Amino acid sequence: MSKSLNKESLKNKIYQQETPFRITTSLAQIYWSDQWKQKVNELGLLIIKPEAIMMNKVKDILNIVTKSGFEIVYHSHKKLTEVQVFEMWKFGWKDASIERILINQKLFSICNSIILVLRYKKASKLSACEIATDLKGPALPEKRKSYQIRSQIEPLNYILNYVHTSDETNIF
Repeated sequence: MSKSLNKESLKNKIYQQETPFRITTSLAQIYWSDQWKQKVNELGLLIIKPEAIMMNKVKDILNIVTKSGFEIVYHSHKKLTEVQVFEMWKFGWKDASIERILINQKLFSICNSIILVLRYKKASKLSACEIATDLKGPALPEKRKSYQIRSQIEPLNYILNYVHTSDETNIF
């Protein structure tokens, strides 16, 4: 078994024990009954980060998202607390510099973000979260593809990179 598979399995076990995940899963099962996994897989999370709002990139990002087959089913303008930011990237911070962690926590807590729940309108074997993450594109410029947000709207740097997505349905 690969290390990434073990890591994903461990991450899934952790999420399944957390109260917010358990509540959300229970509500999805009540609301959508037997179709809840399919319905949840149709939804994805994309956060337009504070620097994108400040740099006037929101319209460009929304155009890319909607042209790529997503529809916005919910949106909210919100400041996130430092705890919420830490929780959002709890499995990713281990690879981040202290500078990156602190800048993100501060920026999110003093400026609004736009939180979008998206529905992917096309048939796909991938979840909407996976498709949105691919559309976001990697932080490293040399790994980006031309259709990705971070390729079309080049970020300021690797820290201030305009968008965040939930990589998988469990995180969403």
